[in-house]
Amino acid sequence: MQLTKEPGSDWSGYSQLSGSVEIPALCDLQRKTFSVTSIGYGAFSNMDITSVVIPNTVKVIGESAFSSCTSLESVTMPDSVEQIDRWAFYSVPAEIPILKI
Repeated sequence: MQLTKEPGSDWSGYSQLSGSVEIPALCDLQRKTFSVTSIGYGAFSNMDITSVVIPNTVKVIGESAFSSCTSLESVTMPDSVEQIDRWAFYSVPAEIPILKI
């Protein structure tokens, strides 16, 4: 399952998250449980989030996933992440720590 904020997607209702965000490892949809394996194109772009914790089920962080999150102060990312697409962290503070878990 991929998290994205495109219209009609599973996370389309989360158009303006702020503060600390912990991405769930599992997501229930239509009475089925799915592992969250990727964060899709622009999923959190332009949001006022200060920190994000990515679960160890995620393997891909999509293009522009966190772009323009200018309040972002920290990212906790597991070793399970195998791919970070271009501009995933574009226009975020350069000095943010990325903690590997």
